[in-house]
This record gives sequence, C-alpha cells and structure tokens, in this order.
Amino acid sequence: MKIQVIIGSVREGRTAIKVARWVQQGFEQLGLSTVQLELVDLKEWDLPIFSGANPPMTGIYDQPKQQAWADHIAQGDAFIFISPEYNHGYSPALKNAFGLLRQGMPRKPCALNRLWRDQWPTPHQPIRQSRYSTRPTHTQWG
Repeated sequence: MKIQVIIGSVREGRTAIKVARWVQQGFEQLGLSTVQLELVDLKEWDLPIFSGANPPMTGIYDQPKQQAWADHIAQGDAFIFISPEYNHGYSPALKNAFGLLRQGMPRKPCALNRLWRDQWPTPHQPIRQSRYSTRPTHTQWG
C-alpha cells in the first residue's frame, strides 16, 4: 500500500512540513513492511493556477504539469493531507491541487490534519484531525 502524505502549505517557515516528517518517523517506527509512505510537497510541485482550455472534469489535461500531477496522485492508494487551517477549511494551495484533478481521489481512504496557530502535535498533544470520504468527489471536503 502506498500512502501519500500531501503537505498542503507552501509558505516559508511552515509547520506542515515538520508535522509531515513527524508522521513519516512514526510510520518508520512501526516497521510496516507492506506500507510505503511518500511525502508529496506542494511547494516542490509548484502547481499552476488552472488556466487550461479544458475544464479538469473532462480529464483532458492541456498543461504538462497538470498531467504529471494527476499521474503522480493516481499512484497513491491512500492519502494523509496536512494543511494549515484557513477559514475553517484547508489551504488555498491544497484547494488548487484538488481543482487541477478530474475527480480528485475517488474512493480512496484519506485523513485531513488541519493545523492552527502554528501549533503541531507532540506525543502529549494529539493532532486535530478530521476524516473525510473521497467519494464521489473532493467537493464535499472542507
């Protein structure tokens, strides 16, 4: 099983990258041989704001980076989203990443970890977590 941990913040000094590494360390300590964890950093992907001729819902990606993003996300079996909380939802960078895809991540398990006020979990402070279903589309999230 391949779990993609999607880091939903692109700001300098972001906390989400620290939490993603903390999650990665936790999975490594579990020693699960059947689970592959991959950090997917939206800052490194530098996804464009959608400006294509065809809406993403058509599945026709006329922007090369958009096609590469869709192909990469299709490799994941499950997702953990780590994002700062913006107006009781997830970050604009994460919303844009969802918006570039045809159907988001349909029928795949996911968890959304929203961070607030630059706080992140320690062993004595649980992650503020919301679980969402990815079916039928990501428009239900938030």
